[in-house]
Amino acid sequence: EGPVSYSIDFKDIAGNNNLKGEDTAIIFDRTAPSLELSKSSNAATNGKVTIAAVASDAGSGIAEKKYFFTENPEEVVDFAEGIGTPFDSIMFEVTESGTYHVLVKDKAGNTKQDKITIENIDKTAPVITLTPEITDFTNQSIKITVGFSEDIKVKKWAKGDYETSNFP
Repeated sequence: EGPVSYSIDFKDIAGNNNLKGEDTAIIFDRTAPSLELSKSSNAATNGKVTIAAVASDAGSGIAEKKYFFTENPEEVVDFAEGIGTPFDSIMFEVTESGTYHVLVKDKAGNTKQDKITIENIDKTAPVITLTPEITDFTNQSIKITVGFSEDIKVKKWAKGDYETSNFP
């Protein structure tokens, strides 16, 4: 690990010596970089989540960072040439729930891979069902049961036919 100097002594047929090695060094780095993944929030959102990928390498330094999205957290990702989205900073934003596999590579070619699962991005609007207790003509008040396909944060209603924009 680290720089290793080499000295080589050459002698030609006539017996002349040439010692080479004062500035000859090979730097060995066999240690994979470190990588820590975290996400900005676990709160439900229909927007973006930021993933922090803190990578470091004390040997040769970080040469490459990239990520790849999968819906299946058990899927194994082979970061072959051209696979993955490169990123330069320590963070990148995602807009879909799923598993993000991250690869960092140092200048010596050592790699570290990890994954983080994002489960809090929901871009699907809830489905609302209205079920009146009476569907025939009536001159009486009726009860209407309202059903939702998922937990609802805000519930507002008004008599009439309105668009979403009418409910601030």
